[in-house]
Amino acid sequence: MKRMLGLIVFILLFSSINISQVGAATRTFKLDKNTAASLKVGKIPGFDIQLGMKKAQVVKVLGNPKQSYNWIGGQFWIFNKVSYAGFCFNEPGMKSGKLYAVSIGSEGFPNKTFAKVKAQLGKPSYIGEDEAEGGYTLMYEYGGLVIYFAADTLSGKITKIDIINKDLM
Repeated sequence: MKRMLGLIVFILLFSSINISQVGAATRTFKLDKNTAASLKVGKIPGFDIQLGMKKAQVVKVLGNPKQSYNWIGGQFWIFNKVSYAGFCFNEPGMKSGKLYAVSIGSEGFPNKTFAKVKAQLGKPSYIGEDEAEGGYTLMYEYGGLVIYFAADTLSGKITKIDIINKDLM
């Protein structure tokens, strides 16, 4: 129950944070034949990071965070290099905190649709209406890892990706 609450809080928090859409994306989520294999081991394709990395490791790749939010068991960071994405660490305020979730705005995954995702990742675990936020969700599960793709319509462009390792929450 605690993990589900943390998952819901993560999604709601990043829905309410204004993730910048200004300028060209320096890193984009890479969708190809290797994406599923990367995700299964927690790698975020195109971002050079992996779920489970400590804060210092992520800072080494992305620089210092420009914003930080603490919320029910998680510390959310936004970096200058990737201001269209948010990164959530367990153990707020502790150097030992590990990256357990990433939320990527549309700038980090431009002009993609559910059809393009399904063509690379195959049949989803779930596809349907998102009753909490509106729009639609395409979901894949790989063990404790869950990936949500959000769009306003079933055929519209993807507006957000949430990648969460429930085992690290």
